[in-house]
Amino acid sequence: LGYIKPDTQTSIERETFQLLLKDRKPFYAYSDRDSYWIDMGNRDKYFQLNVDILEGRCKCASSLPPGVHQGDGVFVDATARIEGNVVIGKDCRIGAGVKINGPAVLGDDCIVGAGVAIDRSIVWSGVDLGEGVSVEGSIIGDNCRISPRNHITASALAGGVFTPPDFTLSACHIWPGTILSN
Repeated sequence: LGYIKPDTQTSIERETFQLLLKDRKPFYAYSDRDSYWIDMGNRDKYFQLNVDILEGRCKCASSLPPGVHQGDGVFVDATARIEGNVVIGKDCRIGAGVKINGPAVLGDDCIVGAGVAIDRSIVWSGVDLGEGVSVEGSIIGDNCRISPRNHITASALAGGVFTPPDFTLSACHIWPGTILSN
């Protein structure tokens, strides 16, 4: 640990290991081919971890059997269709005609408006998805407000983002608290 500076972001594989090699210090590794390991230091790896957990490739304490799992107090309209491996947090409201195709995660206290389509996405807590929104292959952070008829594909929105109606995002990374406009 003496090779890692306090309060500094450090890349173990690019910095620390290199210093150990340079100083000819021994270091060791343990190989366990039966366990799951992923460095989730970026959006794609975080997304992959969630998919792997939901699809059973990661056998960890938080793993659930295949199917749809929902927390207490969830309301799902009778016309909604939820398929695949999906986790829905407590106190969510799923509107009429919603289609959720897993693997997908909805955090606690989400509001999913009528006609929303969610496909292979992670939606954190307190998110409000307006009527007719589509979210595909994306991560939406806590407390985002996605206005009606938005199309969000392969994007990551940090917490507190607001979008106007009829907005499209594709392959975007949006910073926390951003208010987008047409």
